[in-house]
Amino acid sequence: MQCSRCGNNIREGADFCPRCGLTIRPVGGNGEFYNNYPKNNKNDNSKAIIAIVMVSVFVIVAAVIVCTLMLVSNSGGGKTEATSTPILTETPTPEPTATPAPEVTPEVIYAVEDRPAVNNVIPNPDYTRFSSSLYGYSINYPSHYIAYNDSSAGTLYAVQEPDGSAREIIAAMPIGNETVSSSMSSFISAHPGTITYQTSGNDYYAANIRNGDIEYYKYCKFRNGSMCWFEFIYPAALHSIYDGYINDIYKSIERY
Repeated sequence: MQCSRCGNNIREGADFCPRCGLTIRPVGGNGEFYNNYPKNNKNDNSKAIIAIVMVSVFVIVAAVIVCTLMLVSNSGGGKTEATSTPILTETPTPEPTATPAPEVTPEVIYAVEDRPAVNNVIPNPDYTRFSSSLYGYSINYPSHYIAYNDSSAGTLYAVQEPDGSAREIIAAMPIGNETVSSSMSSFISAHPGTITYQTSGNDYYAANIRNGDIEYYKYCKFRNGSMCWFEFIYPAALHSIYDGYINDIYKSIERY
């Protein structure tokens, strides 16, 4: 007969299986035997254990692979990371530099000459400003000059050397029918003598006349419906000094 657990051949009358130790006893008179244990599942258990071991090994190997991949991923895997191309910074367009306007050179009426002191006349005086809001006209006069009464047409202010040897007349009036040409002609007619200097433009004129020992100078500017001027009367012997006065006064003129 065979063992019901391991299938080993057992001799008749044996009390147990010599291979697996299963107890065997008779169940009837027909010589049949049975064991007091369930059927041997040793082979099945071994297969189950082997399967469990294989699954465990697979799980461990898989875990090792996953961890390795994670480490490689975190460390960059030795691969060079892609470097983004930097965005080019736009170079600002330089602001255009304005070309400075050329300075306007005023009309040159007299060239400045040396100013030697003669007869105690101040060669380089200080100046005081006279302004007329009515005519929009301002001009300088020597600060040491004193005012005097002048009854000429258009006179706004008149000053002279303390001894009366030289005078400056500041004047203005509406243009009316006057023109540059007619006004200049009137001045020359009123002072007969030698014209030593004369110039004119669209809106101005200047002239210097020598009559004996006296010189007469006038500069007149036409603007905004009025004509504004100054006259300077001085001794011809002191021309070199008063020529400087005239230049200073001319440069100080403002029409507004």
